[in-house]
Amino acid sequence: MHALTAAELMASVFRLLSVETRARMVELLKSGPLCVGGLARRLGVTPAAVSQHLKLLRAAGLVTSERRGYHVHYGLNPEVFQRLRGLAGHFFDVQPVQENERVCCRQSGCRREGCSSCGGEEGEK
Repeated sequence: MHALTAAELMASVFRLLSVETRARMVELLKSGPLCVGGLARRLGVTPAAVSQHLKLLRAAGLVTSERRGYHVHYGLNPEVFQRLRGLAGHFFDVQPVQENERVCCRQSGCRREGCSSCGGEEGEK
């Protein structure tokens, strides 16, 4: 198995958190560890549903577990979230591009005036 690229990791996290219940679980766990029953009550879903979502979040490394007596408490994995925060910052750091800095490709049929690739004029094809 290969190590995930930053784009693959971000895409997998976005897929996981695209389910509202999982996103809400992460929000709840930011306040501290909770057991399945506690999560189920706060989310208004069954403990079985919570367990299925936790299984996926744990497999991705987003959530950790710790047995406390008869209960298992689940919390967020701070190391993983720190890495994701750094990747997300880089991922969403988009700077505006000035019109004269835009790059286009000859293969696209671009003939935009001042194009750094084709030097064409807009409208010519």
